[in-house]
Amino acid sequence: MIQSSSVASAIAAFRARDRDGAVGQLWKALDSVSGSGDHYLSIVDLARELGEVEIALRAADRARDTNPSDLQLRLKYWHVLSRYNREDEVQRDLQTSSAAQRNNPAVAEVRATLAMERGDFDEAMKLARWLTANGPFPERGWFWLSTMKRFERDDPDIALMEHFISGARRDDPHARSMKD
Repeated sequence: MIQSSSVASAIAAFRARDRDGAVGQLWKALDSVSGSGDHYLSIVDLARELGEVEIALRAADRARDTNPSDLQLRLKYWHVLSRYNREDEVQRDLQTSSAAQRNNPAVAEVRATLAMERGDFDEAMKLARWLTANGPFPERGWFWLSTMKRFERDDPDIALMEHFISGARRDDPHARSMKD
């Protein structure tokens, strides 16, 4: 990744233990008009190291804005917001994302996390079941289910999980090595 001179200067100041110089260079890099998503994400990383929450949040916002249809940038944006306890902002931004993004398995995991954090276990359970049926990694859905419910004897989910595991063992050489 090619870094702007301001980001490179911020890194140099950081390595020289010049916190104020590093912060000043980050503000300068943040003012860059034509930064890419990666440019702004590098600012986020160093700002987090320095404990500069406002710089990190602004840089994450700008990273997302460089290409709002880029799901990876949006996921990183939500991660930064969540790191600073801004789940309400994640929820609002989710509403502005495209339907294709909202129906992505990675986004379903974000939505399940938010639902659990606000105590909406029915919604979290619904999303976990959606992940088991639709996600490329159904085991993530099963993980979510296992955090929300206690499996009892004769629970129909146990049979579904066993069916999933037996199919995974046939299809995946790593899963075949799991012990019974």
